[in-house]
Amino acid sequence: MTKRRKIEDFKMLNEKELDLTLWPKVLTDNFDTQKKELYFRRKKAIEMYLSGKYLIKEIYNKTQINDLQIRHFLKRCLSHDKYGDLYGYRALIPYKRIKQNSPQPNKQRKGFANSFTLLLEQKPTLKELIHKWYIKPDRLDEIKISKRELHRKFIRACRDLGIALDQYPFNTTDVGYRTLARYLTKLESDYSNEAIKRYGKGHESTFLDTGGVSEKRMIIRPFERVQLDGHKIDLIMVIKFKTPEGDEFTETIHRLFLITIIDVATRVVLGYQLSLGREYNQFDVLKCVKNALEPKKKINLTIPELNYPDNGGYHSLAIPETEWAVWDEILFDNAKANLAKMVRLKLNETLGCDVNYGPVAKPTRRPIIERFFHTLEQNGYHRLINTTGSNTSDPRRGRPVQEAIKYEITVDKIQELTEIMIAKYNNDSHEGVNGFTPLEVMEQRIKKGTPVRKVSEEKREELNLFTIKAVRTIKGGVKEGRKPYVTVENVSYTSDVLSRSPGLAGEKLELIINTEDLRVIRAFLEDGSEFGMLTAHGKWGIVQHSMEERKAINKLIRERKITISDSRDPVEALKNYLSTKSITDKKSRNQLQKVTSVKRANKHDEIEIVEVLSEDELHSNVSNAKTIRKYEEDHIFQKSLPKLPNSIIF
Repeated sequence: MTKRRKIEDFKMLNEKELDLTLWPKVLTDNFDTQKKELYFRRKKAIEMYLSGKYLIKEIYNKTQINDLQIRHFLKRCLSHDKYGDLYGYRALIPYKRIKQNSPQPNKQRKGFANSFTLLLEQKPTLKELIHKWYIKPDRLDEIKISKRELHRKFIRACRDLGIALDQYPFNTTDVGYRTLARYLTKLESDYSNEAIKRYGKGHESTFLDTGGVSEKRMIIRPFERVQLDGHKIDLIMVIKFKTPEGDEFTETIHRLFLITIIDVATRVVLGYQLSLGREYNQFDVLKCVKNALEPKKKINLTIPELNYPDNGGYHSLAIPETEWAVWDEILFDNAKANLAKMVRLKLNETLGCDVNYGPVAKPTRRPIIERFFHTLEQNGYHRLINTTGSNTSDPRRGRPVQEAIKYEITVDKIQELTEIMIAKYNNDSHEGVNGFTPLEVMEQRIKKGTPVRKVSEEKREELNLFTIKAVRTIKGGVKEGRKPYVTVENVSYTSDVLSRSPGLAGEKLELIINTEDLRVIRAFLEDGSEFGMLTAHGKWGIVQHSMEERKAINKLIRERKITISDSRDPVEALKNYLSTKSITDKKSRNQLQKVTSVKRANKHDEIEIVEVLSEDELHSNVSNAKTIRKYEEDHIFQKSLPKLPNSIIF
């Protein structure tokens, strides 16, 4: 069936409404397995149908959805909500009502088919309790709880949740015991690694050590396993800054951390990140991961006689086949930043890689990356005049503070040096790979057809490593005399749609927040429907800033050290405060270096660049026209998330 026939069938005059890329999306993270599987079958059926490439029989064989159901779902998708927006994929959400139907008389249902599943859907707290009791108990005496005892706890929980005696499970002969027992058996199969603890330490050890990937086997495939760690550089560095009064200072800062990811099979350093904090945090770890994933871009070198090797020195430059390559397993130490929930979730869900912290009560051994840090110190950092040496009695330690100030050895210079040292390390022969260079080994194995897993193309545009989820209640409304809004980190957010929806006051929105750019956030309704983009109030919605910077500014506001008005740039206020504080405080110098190193996009600046072009110039100059189109694509905040800012280390 042609697209024209479909348009005629559904009386559509605007073919753009059949463009699936413009349909509102659905957030399925909170769907249970059954609901998610049903949604994706419906979605696949609609997409196959609208492509015009498949017969109805082929669609049914793949999705188990027939012609009548497809047309029913398509009509729902092509209908509009009360704001005039297309429902799109939102109409495929199971059990979602897209219009008010007239009440129907209650129909007597026979039997109790799927009653247990329906109960868990209606009472998600009950499902969480069952999983907790059977799979992840808090107390040692509950590790091997019997099914009978768990059933008694299940019944007590049902009473506590207010389930009436004439409702399931109380209206069955066995009070739902057999159905619960079958569900527990399935849980044990689905969560075998956790459920094995019920059978004792001996069974657990044997089960986890047999089958799967052996810890002792040799790793030879590139990107099969990587190691990540941080190391404090033995160097003193300085920062040059001006106070708000215009006075110039050159002062020392705290030593930096170098965070690195190295491939176990080939010893290639995939990426790194310099952390300006006293300790590196979860955002530094994720930036290091991002730098290792994205294709390498060379930085501008200002130090004389400092050059990249001929092949670029990094895997994505020397071996194009490894662009966007992602590893299967990553080994961490037990540092707080690495254990952060955000890091684990992003690595598991976004990249699909396993996270290995090592066995309980045993230190995780990462000899490869520890050896790399030793090599970098011995052959690089310890040879500089501003080195602190490996300890206070190291003969290489001279007058690092005085030398750093005298020669103005800044973070930017150490960044350039680190960039080239790692590039040369990847091109130096290594005894761990039989005397070959790390890049030579990786290239040989890739050319032989070794499979490499890559980040999918749809995720490359905006790799959401820095997004977090939050739930906020919509405030405002007619009673409060204020248009609806939500608050994130003491800043209000709203949009045209939200501001004209006072009836939503008191409802909840699930927010997807880009912690690297808080100017706008993406919002979803509780059922998963996309609500749109919300923009921050005042200058907060114009000047790009991160979650760390927002929290730092809010702390200063609470302590009454700075004040922020609607017309004042909050980031500039932070810089001015840190510049004044940096005269005597070393910690403030590190913060100032971090704030000033970020490349920011300013919405007003870009608007001014576009507006100065005359109408004649726009018609005569093709490049100017492209500039306008690029602005419209990148800066309509209600359509797409802002791109992540570049890290200080590329």
